[in-house]
Amino acid sequence: MKLTRRRQASHTRRRRENSAPAVAPAPEATGPLARGIEATRAWLTKHDTTPYRFALDYDIDPTAFAKLLRGKRKRISIEHGLKIQTGTMGAVPLAIWGVGE
Repeated sequence: MKLTRRRQASHTRRRRENSAPAVAPAPEATGPLARGIEATRAWLTKHDTTPYRFALDYDIDPTAFAKLLRGKRKRISIEHGLKIQTGTMGAVPLAIWGVGE
């Protein structure tokens, strides 16, 4: 069966999504943001939780959370920092993100 361009793109995208690791590759961020990302990624790995599931469970936009973990965001809001602190049971405190400095 020959796939149309649209179906082929969809098929390729699904294949890539299915083979992706649970936690994205190392972030591009530096400074306090990188420390927060590293701590969050370590917590997710230790507790065998996907970023998507964590975001849904703690009322964080999954896309924004994924971008944060990939280092595509320049800062984190206090609200998201508090939700991550709550979700990780204090293992990733708000202060690690450098929020409010």
